[in-house]
Amino acid sequence: MASLILAFALHAEQAECEYLSGALDRALARLEHIEPHATTSEQRLQRLFEKAPIAQARVARHTGAVELNEHFVALLGWTSDELRTLEDWWPRAYPDPTYRAEVRRAWAADLARAGGNTLLDQRARDIRCRDGSVRQMEIAATIVGDDLLVHFIDVTE
Repeated sequence: MASLILAFALHAEQAECEYLSGALDRALARLEHIEPHATTSEQRLQRLFEKAPIAQARVARHTGAVELNEHFVALLGWTSDELRTLEDWWPRAYPDPTYRAEVRRAWAADLARAGGNTLLDQRARDIRCRDGSVRQMEIAATIVGDDLLVHFIDVTE
């Protein structure tokens, strides 16, 4: 009788292992099917950012790392090599220390006030371009997860 119970228990355990193995195989197959689509979606979103017809910068909120789109580089002249972080941006865009301090205070206040909101107030700012010219820009930012997507609209007359 004990051997019959043992045989039944082993058979049940083997059946459960086969079921779990099959379930794992099915889950992996679904992931293999989904993953290329996720990668494609990420690539499409990245291309949309890069090719957008509006100057944009993506700023990592915790590290300050900056990514620029093509229109930003064409409009303002600054490249990703020159603007690796938000700290690189401030003295280049706002070379006057008094104006820079004012802009930074307003930026910090906007971020603090945003709280759970995703859109920061739009502000007009004079920005120094790489070639030394100054453009008046309407700047707004959207909080997306741990990043800020900053939009720059040239309103220079």
